[in-house]
Amino acid sequence: MLTSLLRAIDQADERIDQWFNGTRTPEVRAQATTWGEWPGDASPVTVNQSSALKLLAVTGSVQLLTESISTLPIDVFTRTASARTQRPLPVWLREPIVGLTFIDWCTQVLTSLLLHGNAYIVVTRNAQGQIVELTPVDPQQVTVDRVGFGGRKRYLVKGSVFNGEMVHIKGMMLPGSDVGLSPLEFAYQSIQMGLSAQQYGIDNFDGGLKMPGVIEYPGPIDPLKMSETARLWQRMRRKGGHGLPGVLEGGGTFKAMGITNEAAQFLETRQWTAAEICAQVYLIDPRELGIPLTGSTLEYVNSESRMANLVRKGMLRWIT
Repeated sequence: MLTSLLRAIDQADERIDQWFNGTRTPEVRAQATTWGEWPGDASPVTVNQSSALKLLAVTGSVQLLTESISTLPIDVFTRTASARTQRPLPVWLREPIVGLTFIDWCTQVLTSLLLHGNAYIVVTRNAQGQIVELTPVDPQQVTVDRVGFGGRKRYLVKGSVFNGEMVHIKGMMLPGSDVGLSPLEFAYQSIQMGLSAQQYGIDNFDGGLKMPGVIEYPGPIDPLKMSETARLWQRMRRKGGHGLPGVLEGGGTFKAMGITNEAAQFLETRQWTAAEICAQVYLIDPRELGIPLTGSTLEYVNSESRMANLVRKGMLRWIT
């Protein structure tokens, strides 16, 4: 009976264990209706804009890049064959949208690029052809296609063809593609691994995933009684009864199953995944976000060289 109970309880962890053991393959995921979902209910987490931002490695990387770049000073020049003359900032650069500063506007554009690989900006002009506003559009509402094979590119906003002027800024692109690659898509597995490990730790501390111990009885016990006892303990723990003493009848004893906080939270997995997202997706030294690198020998001579490395590798592409 004890063996049957343990097997029944462990089945609740099977899907998550399969994920961490690598038995759920990219080929299975590719059969999903969208890249952010698994078929059916097999996925412990779903990767999309909202869920990815719950992973601090993603949020920290995006925030570091957007705030660093959007607050840089901007100057405008007119270049001639003999000289370069500074000019006043145009109105659309000081205030791209009425009531929205350049810093706020730039943050929206960069966030679109860093999460979706594309930024779409609608250009509004006056009767004289001068720019009045530059309005960022949610990239999740825009699709790009062509009219016929090799035809003119067009933009669809919420499914309708957009006939105005659209500025399209792209991130990394595949040959022949009209759009940039979404970091949420090509870093799907790393982000999902981080979210899964994070959720796994939460479930452990909430007492809803792993058993705190085993209840043993000296002789046979009715299966219904066995199931009810296990569920009673589970309900008590989930309803805030963690500190109450356990009471067992019929000679039952409780044996605790110890687990360290490090194991419960998958700290090494979470640290490794966070460092991977910072360094390989956003090209940021993880230590810029306070993520330690175990065994790393990379050191900078001073803060200036560290900042130069950040600008050259992580920021320059987006600044340009």
